[in-house]
Amino acid sequence: MKGQPPFERAIEALGAGDIFLIIEQHKAKRSLIGRIHITTRIADRGTYVKVLDKPWLDLTTPMGKGILAFLSTLAEDERERITRRAQGLCCRGLKRRQIWLQTHVT
Repeated sequence: MKGQPPFERAIEALGAGDIFLIIEQHKAKRSLIGRIHITTRIADRGTYVKVLDKPWLDLTTPMGKGILAFLSTLAEDERERITRRAQGLCCRGLKRRQIWLQTHVT
């Protein structure tokens, strides 16, 4: 555990039935996907998560778990849109390069 950030050490120390308190949700991770990943890792250890500045994200309740499922769906959708946009940009770049080569090289 030496050399791990304190946040990672705290997650590793969690046991079943523990409650992991996060004071401010935005400080846990910067991206929604990162937050969901951390919350899932904690829940997989049998630990509950409470976010003090977001009482609706209380994973000790069925409603909080439902909200996490909803947020997970949004994050997955966003990830797919980012991937499609990135693929589209890549294809457009290739087409531009082909056009440039055709006009300048021949």
